[in-house]
Amino acid sequence: MTWKDDLIIGVPAIDKQHKMLCDAIDRLLDACKSGKGRDEIISTMSFLEQYTARHFHDEEIIHKQCGYPKCVEHKKMHDDFIKKVQEMKQDIIKDGANIVNVGKVNTLIIDWLFSHIKKVDQELEQYVNKK
Repeated sequence: MTWKDDLIIGVPAIDKQHKMLCDAIDRLLDACKSGKGRDEIISTMSFLEQYTARHFHDEEIIHKQCGYPKCVEHKKMHDDFIKKVQEMKQDIIKDGANIVNVGKVNTLIIDWLFSHIKKVDQELEQYVNKK
């Protein structure tokens, strides 16, 4: 899941954070390839909890500052993602770091990258650059 320029949304602080997310995915995918996905999943979940709290907060401040008209809907997407992360963490605590849970985390993060960052977050650039 190497960082690519098509993930750039044009807001440097947010792009930097998105790159951090890509790096975390790369670490998890590399661990999975070498049979160590179960070991890496716990640190990935910890990263996701910290990342989402900080990143979504920062992004939502930018929404307000630039008058982004879809900020309410966007925040709901963030809240839904946080809920999914929490549910997955609970599954891992309950069931252990099994291959099914590792796969679910991989899918969740990769889907989020492609559906949210590349489609939803990229709309933000036009409002930030209007200022």
